[in-house]
Amino acid sequence: MKTGLLLFLLIAMADSLFPQAPATYLAKASLKNKFGCIDPQGNEVIQIIYNDIGNWGNNRIAVNKGSRIINHQRQGGQWGFCNEKGELVIAITYDEVQTFSEGMAAVKRNNKWGFIDSAGNLLIPFQFDYAGLFREGHCIVANNEKYGFIDRVGKIAIPLTFDDLNDFNGGVASAFIGQRGATEWEEKKGFYCLIDSNGQWLTNENYLSIADFHDGLARVEIANAENSDNNKFGFINRNGILVVPATYDGAGNFCEGMAVIAYRHGPKHNILLTYHTYGYINREGKEIIPAKYIRADNFSGGKAVVGLIKKGEEPYTQKTQGNLTFIDEENQPQYGLIDKEGRYILAPDWALLAVIDNDLLLAQRDRLLGKGVITIKGETRVPLRYSNIEYAGNNILVADNGASKRTTFIMDIHNRGLLTIDHNTSVMRYELGMLHIRTDNNRKSGFINLKGQLVIPAKYDRIYRFEPTAPEGSRLYNVPLFIPATRSVFDQ
Repeated sequence: MKTGLLLFLLIAMADSLFPQAPATYLAKASLKNKFGCIDPQGNEVIQIIYNDIGNWGNNRIAVNKGSRIINHQRQGGQWGFCNEKGELVIAITYDEVQTFSEGMAAVKRNNKWGFIDSAGNLLIPFQFDYAGLFREGHCIVANNEKYGFIDRVGKIAIPLTFDDLNDFNGGVASAFIGQRGATEWEEKKGFYCLIDSNGQWLTNENYLSIADFHDGLARVEIANAENSDNNKFGFINRNGILVVPATYDGAGNFCEGMAVIAYRHGPKHNILLTYHTYGYINREGKEIIPAKYIRADNFSGGKAVVGLIKKGEEPYTQKTQGNLTFIDEENQPQYGLIDKEGRYILAPDWALLAVIDNDLLLAQRDRLLGKGVITIKGETRVPLRYSNIEYAGNNILVADNGASKRTTFIMDIHNRGLLTIDHNTSVMRYELGMLHIRTDNNRKSGFINLKGQLVIPAKYDRIYRFEPTAPEGSRLYNVPLFIPATRSVFDQ
């Protein structure tokens, strides 16, 4: 007992005496169809000389020489890996590669996949027709179009008997049995089940889809015998038990203990005139907030934006002009803000509402009037006078006046002006204390600071997001990155 306590104290002391180094952040950049990486100071850490580039994992990023664009996709060439210092640490000798994950990466040579470590040593021989990324100590592999899992030493952990697989998440994975489509867009014919890390089936039902787990529950889809165009949705737990019956025409993911559910309305065989109303259920499947809204967002900080149309109206109506029949969407909803009991925090009399943090929202009173920012009490924080306003992240707002020679205003959430940018420059997002800008008629990318000073010259065709290069599982500093202004629950 004393030895264990001493070891714990030594680890704690070492952690405080030798704190974790700050994470390295690099952004992929392209120029004249070549790729590399830059740091937040604009230094080209990885030279812009490669024909293609992958994603960061375990301080390694894949780089390609020799690929060409064929049918709008980059194909061919060979791959190797650079480290966060820009050094080519694994030679460019592979036909295809995957991103490093859990210290290993799948690599392909002569039509077979194997696995290497971060030094390029071959750990698992080339033997698979397909290989993915390691997750929770398991990796999806395939031979002869049958899929299974291997462990970290290459041993078959779950036999290659499935027709498709998804990665493990929290000790479970969804598996597909049936006929895969000839292309990724073609519909599969078969069903999904849930398996554990031993390959044991956890579900008895045949599901058309199993989504990712959120708040311990996963959305599942079953066929509707009465109408094949309108499948039903429910939720299972990690034991594969259907805890929320599949009775809904649509469903989002659980968030803060609540999930959006939907009911379909309108003619069964005229999809143009059908619409959904949305409400909320809890983890037990109880409908806490009735499905009366035409839009319902996920809860965030105990609040959610909802949209409502006038009583007795439908959102879509069919109209005829001469020989032309069309769908009129004139009955636009008004938006409000509710709490988890369905009580209005803001009445539904807004043309636009979008939460940007726990206390503030982007808002528009009428579609013909300007946009601004209000508090959850309805108080104006930024005047509703802008043609467009977006939240760029880190309490920064980007707004414009909508003029032909548009002026862009950068301000904080307290309506304090930071800088003004002329009409030739567009502001994309906030990252690491800088603003990503597009210039030259939206053809070039660079970064400025909040004083308007150029930090990274706008000479690149594209600059991607800054990403941490540090190994998975290491603690990263909480650096604010771009936060989208709006979200759709069914885009998740």
